[in-house]
Amino acid sequence: MKVYRYVLALLTLAVLIVPQATPVQSAPLSAEITINLQPGDTVTINCPTRLIPKSASYTRVMLLCRPTDATAKDTVASTVVADATATTIATADATVTTTATTVATADATVTTTATTVAIVDATVTSAASADATAASKAAAVATATATQLLAPTASQHVADLNPSDVLTINCSTRLMPKSASKTKVKLLCRPVAAIATATATRPAEPTVTQPSVPTATKMSMATATPASAPTAVDQSTPTATEMSMPTATQQSVPTATKGAGGLIQPYANAPACPSHSSNAWHGIWDYQRGCHYDHTHGDDPSLANSYFGTFGALWGGSTISYPFNSGPMENTMKHGGYKISVRMPGYHPFPKCGTEDNTDITGDHSDNCVVAARVEYHVVGGLMDIIVRTHSFFAEMYVCSGASNYTQCGIVRTGGLVDYGQLQAPHYNARIVRPGGTIDFGDGMTMTYSADGPELPSRSGEPYVFSIPYSAEDLASFRRNSPREPGANNSYSFKATIDQWSTNDWDCELKDPDGTCHNLYTHFLFQVGDAWNLVDAQNLNNVHWICKGEPGCEYDGSLIGMNEIAVRVLQAWQPNGNGFVTFKGYTDKWGNPKTGCTSVSADCVPFVLEHAPVGVAASRSDNLCECEVYEYDVYFKGKPSGWIKHPN
Repeated sequence: MKVYRYVLALLTLAVLIVPQATPVQSAPLSAEITINLQPGDTVTINCPTRLIPKSASYTRVMLLCRPTDATAKDTVASTVVADATATTIATADATVTTTATTVATADATVTTTATTVAIVDATVTSAASADATAASKAAAVATATATQLLAPTASQHVADLNPSDVLTINCSTRLMPKSASKTKVKLLCRPVAAIATATATRPAEPTVTQPSVPTATKMSMATATPASAPTAVDQSTPTATEMSMPTATQQSVPTATKGAGGLIQPYANAPACPSHSSNAWHGIWDYQRGCHYDHTHGDDPSLANSYFGTFGALWGGSTISYPFNSGPMENTMKHGGYKISVRMPGYHPFPKCGTEDNTDITGDHSDNCVVAARVEYHVVGGLMDIIVRTHSFFAEMYVCSGASNYTQCGIVRTGGLVDYGQLQAPHYNARIVRPGGTIDFGDGMTMTYSADGPELPSRSGEPYVFSIPYSAEDLASFRRNSPREPGANNSYSFKATIDQWSTNDWDCELKDPDGTCHNLYTHFLFQVGDAWNLVDAQNLNNVHWICKGEPGCEYDGSLIGMNEIAVRVLQAWQPNGNGFVTFKGYTDKWGNPKTGCTSVSADCVPFVLEHAPVGVAASRSDNLCECEVYEYDVYFKGKPSGWIKHPN
């Protein structure tokens, strides 16, 4: 399951604080713990199983450390309340420096009066003040269920939880996520203005580019630079390069100019392209004709030809859409929702194999690594596609074996339909039931959709679509702030993610009436950072545009990214493959291998494995949050082109 989705869903923290050098026994199983933060305080929490959000608001979140028995019911054995004015505790991946008096944090350096800081199981030993009064007070409450210590401003705490513990954190200003994974979360109680100046400086935006296509600029919200691909990968693979974007300096009357190779560079007030193919990839700008489109399809699939060959060759060559889409509307009214994401060494690379080889799929850890991927999927950021459960995809993955130290590699190609299950806004504890109905999106676009069935919600929480619930306050905040700015001073904007789609966790919870499982072998997660709408939790059929059609509007579905991908390969598909599978055939529309197919159709989807290693292969690029998105619009003097129209 996802620990981070949107800031409120991101999680709740707790801490047990005790006197200097006096370890306290672990909190009892199923303990319920509460902490009250002051502005500037941070808390980090670790869970050996998985952190699951239970409730959230602007200033309060609650989190469960998942029981080892997923069916176990929560019980409360004790309640521990700790004032978060306690002495600073700093961590680096749950390890606390025990000899330093100056503790370095990710945001600033905090000096404490402590000489000993330790963590023992679920026990957090506080750095106690040398002040005798404070020390005696701490000793007096060491055996109590509530521990309180006086401490300097901007305290930082750490807590290790046992399975079934429930944690609640309160903040007098607003809770802001600092980092997150499935088992570890750090939150900041937003400082008041005097403290806020001490926060870390936003890194500069790196430029990420492609040849002969509009630049895809990686947003600076990715806090860690992705590692290079493993050295075992064929080094002859070409590195993606880019055409230069237009500079901020423009002619008083913009005109077309040619760059290297005679390619016409984007310029403001350029004309719209006079023609368009619904089956061919394009970016926002046509470098040959010097004109723009009103939507973009993400990355140029030819960037990954060195890994996978020509995209679309398995179904006749179309680089946008395929014979197994979810219905005719996908490539007519919603054509602008087709996106392609390419990730490979030299272009939007995944982290180095072995460093981020897990997924959000419960109980599965990757044996192998996805080094490169080219995925076409369908999504319109905003209400138009979050009300629909089923969308299409086709994925190609270059997979390397962990047992061979990633020197033995192969290819998996698979696709069909994805059932995204329930709609959540903003997180697991806030499901919105699709009532069914008809929605008028304007511009002649009307869409009828189906109500959710009784099989929802899934017990595991996946698959899902996450969105942001509408409120007048948050709509105004989004309108004031660019989606390109992390944490844009609204309740939910964190690292520029608004809508998020995650596929099944391979448990066959969702299936056809005849028992056919949905999406058992392929998993991916992607997001839109600048969706068109906020979702009305009270009436899903109400449309709340953020700024559609307004000059300078940046909420137009052009900021997208794929954070994780995984595939499971079974030896049964080639019993004599000796740890690898080579196979060419078909699956049904839900990705299950199928016999009897002779050509590609809605229920006969190409399924090709070329020396693919057996086991789970996965890569993710969270940078401590599921937020890696790239911009596919072009900007002039810091402003969006204004060319993109709904539904992009």
